[in-house]
Amino acid sequence: MAHDVVSVLKRISAFKDFTDMELEILASVFRARQFKEGETLCTQGDAYASFFLVINGEIASYRIVGEGTRIDFGTAGAGSILGQKSLIDGKRRSATMETTMQTVVLECNRNDFDRLFKANSKFAYKMLDFIVTDLSKRLRSSDKVLESMLSDPGRTLSSVLDALSEASGLLGGAAAEQDDGPKAWHVDI
Repeated sequence: MAHDVVSVLKRISAFKDFTDMELEILASVFRARQFKEGETLCTQGDAYASFFLVINGEIASYRIVGEGTRIDFGTAGAGSILGQKSLIDGKRRSATMETTMQTVVLECNRNDFDRLFKANSKFAYKMLDFIVTDLSKRLRSSDKVLESMLSDPGRTLSSVLDALSEASGLLGGAAAEQDDGPKAWHVDI
């Protein structure tokens, strides 16, 4: 199985600078997992710390906030890394991940990753650099979104209200036309 994992890793551009020996080490800590469409890889709040490397297929991630409001974060395809925050900080999952089609991932748990560090493996540091670089790209993308939101607060508030209206049906439409007592939302702009 490790040889199969190595051949898969060689085809992923993110690992192009890894030596064959490093890929063998990586293959020894990754577990290949196959999922059918609609299966859950992990659930928000799970305590299990691992990360996933998507080999093929697609994974959607989302978070439930408040009293059941679902916030979709989008999808990730082949070559994407998911779940690395839990691997690094050991905290509970911040989102649920589900497949949108048949998907194959490689999974590495925290214990196996820690073993690499304790063995002073150069690979562990390369992999950590890879993860940190990916997280940095995501933070920079989030920074751009936040900057855009803060640069025009009126437009941002309007967008938030539109999203609330669409998601809850409490602003406008049929819900606003009903007159069964106090309204759940009152906004003066």
